[in-house]
Amino acid sequence: MLDNMLMAHGREPYEGERVVYAAMADPLTWQEVGIELTVPKAIPKIIDSETSKAKDHNLAYVEQGDKEFSRWFLKAVATELQMETVDGTDCFSAIGGDSLAGVTLISEVFDRYGVDLSLETLMESETIDSVLDEVRSQRSR
Repeated sequence: MLDNMLMAHGREPYEGERVVYAAMADPLTWQEVGIELTVPKAIPKIIDSETSKAKDHNLAYVEQGDKEFSRWFLKAVATELQMETVDGTDCFSAIGGDSLAGVTLISEVFDRYGVDLSLETLMESETIDSVLDEVRSQRSR
C-alpha cells in the first residue's frame, strides 16, 4: 500500500511522455475468496415487520451517548498517531494524521459504531470537533 498523500508531495516533477496502465479483474465475492464476514455486534440487523427490510441500528452508539463516543474517538486518534492525547481543536492532518492512519481510524469507527466516515472529511476538516460534527449529522439522518 502506498500513502498517496505523503508520496505525492515528496516526488520530483515528471518529465517525458506519460503512459498510464490500468488493470481490472472480475470482482470476487468474500465467499469466493474464502472469508466469512459477520455483522459486528455494535450494529445488529433488525427486521422492520412493515417493510420486511433489514435496517442497521447502531444501538451501541445510542446507548453510550455522544460524550462517550467523542472521548473514544479522541483516544482512538491519539492512539493511532502515537500521541499521549489530542484535543477536539486539533486538526487531524496538522498533528501528523496521514491517509493510512485515516483509513485505519475510519475502519475502527465503522467496525465499532457502524458510522461511515469518509477519508475526505477526516483529512480536510479543520478540527477533530468538526469531524465529530459530521458523525453527529450522519447519526441524525
